[in-house]
Amino acid sequence: MHELAAKYFGEDGGNQLINVINNKDLKSKICKNILRDLAEWFGIESSTKAYIEGVRDKLFIAYKEKGEYVGFVSLEETSEISCDMYVLGVLKKYHKTGIGTKLINFIEGEAKKLGKTYITVKVLSDSHPCENYQKTRRFYNKNGYRMLEELKDLWGEDNPCAYCIKELHPSRIIDITENLRLRNNKSDFSEKKGMEHKEQIWVVSKVL
Repeated sequence: MHELAAKYFGEDGGNQLINVINNKDLKSKICKNILRDLAEWFGIESSTKAYIEGVRDKLFIAYKEKGEYVGFVSLEETSEISCDMYVLGVLKKYHKTGIGTKLINFIEGEAKKLGKTYITVKVLSDSHPCENYQKTRRFYNKNGYRMLEELKDLWGEDNPCAYCIKELHPSRIIDITENLRLRNNKSDFSEKKGMEHKEQIWVVSKVL
């Protein structure tokens, strides 16, 4: 079992809307069924087959609607501080229903529990004219992912890759300054000392 999935046990495919899948064959089956429905995005057969096989040893989250798996996302650990969104897909008839965002929110929550600070995702770059991937980039942008760099050689010159990233703990600064503010309120400082302490809070927030 993959390290990221090791803490999940029990039967796969419960009645919940979002399910953690551990069974490798079921992972591949769900991935295959959904990616085959998304030929406009996953039109390179060798890449599609690689995803179907690759999800088997990765954390795999599936979304079930009316007894059918209609979406999934797979996460791969890439370093002590980061994970990569290996592949995500939602059946076309369920596009624009919020399922993709729910899957992202869930997987980001799991990454935070594992102590990760960043999630990356790779999509076709905007230097490619594909209209479908324009929608994909807007989707990830709406969910807080920003392009870090364009990788022109990763998928070949005809398929430039946009390497995107999202920081999972941007609220950490707010939490730290809020804790300092509360501590300041409890202290019996003079007004002058209080002002100095607020300045320290501002400095901490700027540094972090």
